[in-house]
Amino acid sequence: MHCRYANQIKNSKIYEVDTSATQKLKCQILKDNALEIHSNVLYVTADFEQDDWFQRLYDAGYQSTLQTLYIWEGVTFYLSPKSVDSMLSLLRQHSSTGSILSFDYQHRDNENTLIDIGLKDENIKFGLNVQECNNYLHSFGYSVIESVDSEAMSNRYLTMVNGNKFGEVKSIMNIVAAQVT
Repeated sequence: MHCRYANQIKNSKIYEVDTSATQKLKCQILKDNALEIHSNVLYVTADFEQDDWFQRLYDAGYQSTLQTLYIWEGVTFYLSPKSVDSMLSLLRQHSSTGSILSFDYQHRDNENTLIDIGLKDENIKFGLNVQECNNYLHSFGYSVIESVDSEAMSNRYLTMVNGNKFGEVKSIMNIVAAQVT
């Protein structure tokens, strides 16, 4: 994101939180492609299930009194439900009112089990029933702004001017944006 929107976010601090191995890979890809790592981007290394990642954010200069946009993508599936609950509580606890959280999640099928996405060596641990998402987030102190399913994502983001699609979003995928209340 910080490469695509460098001009729009040049006055914002960006904290990129991920595991050490993933951070190293991201930085190497940027370097290999001669892409600048902007001075407003700070890489914070943490394991969401093991570390006190908010303390690491504070150590890097994070200020909980400022409204914040959290983009939490490609993470919830791989965390235990207990860890997702903990993350939602921590984000709420360390965020000012009006801050926004956006994250993607896998929906559960009618039997309330996670749907097999067919990715080898991926251990999917978390998913939500789409109809329960609003109440789930409300219980943690969030108000849903928008919930987007795979069809809407495909129409918004993968449709060219001529109407043709240049990709597909797996039908199990959803994105939600919620505001800290």
